[in-house]
Amino acid sequence: MSAPALNGARILLLGASGGIGEATARALAARGARLCLAGRRRESLAVLATELGEGAAVATGDIATEQGRRSLVSGALNELGGLELLINAAGVLDFVPFDIHDPGAWNASSAPTPSARCC
Repeated sequence: MSAPALNGARILLLGASGGIGEATARALAARGARLCLAGRRRESLAVLATELGEGAAVATGDIATEQGRRSLVSGALNELGGLELLINAAGVLDFVPFDIHDPGAWNASSAPTPSARCC
């Protein structure tokens, strides 16, 4: 069974500058989605948008803050003219042995998960 075509669906993709987010962007673009690639690393996002071609826009901001979330959604709405879907592929990893982990660092790694109240 093949994946369905997205035929211009407007998608805000958080965490698109690398890893799973970048791979997701490539897969969605290949199926016809229009993407607003979002994250904190503008240069990485711009390179990916150029590679994906027409239909890919860039918005930078930090989803760990309400202002950042609002800015990203506003940017996506301006770039794409609306949204059908938001995908959160953003994350922060802190590679330390479990027995010496810092609870504050653990909480910070969860911060990029946006709340449903953001928009």
